[in-house]
Amino acid sequence: MSISKYKQSSDKSAKITFHPDNKRTLASNEFQKRKFRFINELSCLLFAHKKDRDISVIISKLIIFTLSIHEHHFLDKAYTSAMEQMSSVYEPHEYLRILKKIHILLFQTRCLSEEERLRFYRLERFCIKCYLKKSQLT
Repeated sequence: MSISKYKQSSDKSAKITFHPDNKRTLASNEFQKRKFRFINELSCLLFAHKKDRDISVIISKLIIFTLSIHEHHFLDKAYTSAMEQMSSVYEPHEYLRILKKIHILLFQTRCLSEEERLRFYRLERFCIKCYLKKSQLT
């Protein structure tokens, strides 16, 4: 945003001009917020299931992978919704929310090896199982 003086007879006012690059900066900041909100949710998931070593390793690798990818992968509106409160207790709908985010991220990025994809598909299965288990209890 640039502010330049606008000449008028006796009025002193400013004219604000928006440039297209300002929109990209704002969008990038929003995508960064979405990315780090998702990483925060993954870290909560990690601490909620820290007793399961295999899942903990997969979640931590997904966190590292998420840190390394570009913010434009978080364009989807699924990343705007966040957990109501960050805690180690997950409700069934929160498992579905994080499952959807993982699923979108895996299909938007093509830089994963087959082994990494299999690991993340296992994490998706884990979230589905947790959702079904929690929803049967309630």
